Amino acid sequence: MKSINPKPAAKVLGITFLFAGIILGLVVSLLAWLRPESVSQPELRSLLLQPFIFAVAGYISTRIFCAIYNRVAGRWGGIRFSLAEIHSPFNPKWKP
Repeated sequence: MKSINPKPAAKVLGITFLFAGIILGLVVSLLAWLRPESVSQPELRSLLLQPFIFAVAGYISTRIFCAIYNRVAGRWGGIRFSLAEIHSPFNPKWKP
C-alpha cells in the first residue's frame, strides 16, 4: 500500500468514532440513570457532546496518521499484503 487517501479514510473513521461515542454515551447514560444523584447537569451536557468530540478527534487523528504514513511509505516503502478471494454468501460471486 503506497498511500492512503486521507480525506475518505478520515471521514469513515470519523463516522465510526461518532457511532462508538454514541454507544459509549448510551452505556454511561444508562449507568448514570441507575444512580441519578451521582450525575450533575454539566456531566449530562458532556455526555451529549461526547460522540461529536470522538468523531472530530477520530477525523483529525486519522488525517494526521495518513499524512505520516504517506511520508514514511514514500521514503521506505509501504505495507505489503496479499488478497485472496473468500467464498461466502456475502460475496456476490459466491456460488454454493
